[in-house]
Amino acid sequence: EVRRKEEREYQDNRRRDERAYKEFSIQAAHNREMDKQNMELRRQVASASERIEHHKLRLDEQKVKALKQVACDYIKNNPNKVDYIRVKF
Repeated sequence: EVRRKEEREYQDNRRRDERAYKEFSIQAAHNREMDKQNMELRRQVASASERIEHHKLRLDEQKVKALKQVACDYIKNNPNKVDYIRVKF
């Protein structure tokens, strides 16, 4: 009787440990998947931010080129009336 009781306790403990390990494995897999999704989202946000910054830089370059072009055209068309100190590039 005592031996059967010990065997039953051992089997119950073993099943409890197996269930706990299975739940732990499922939770760990879920955490890994969530981490992968989080990293992918961060990567997408970072690449979107980089694209926005690149676009802003391109717009600034276009503005500077346009201002230079306007200034050069003004100087070419009005060679005698230009005050070179006030022309800003």
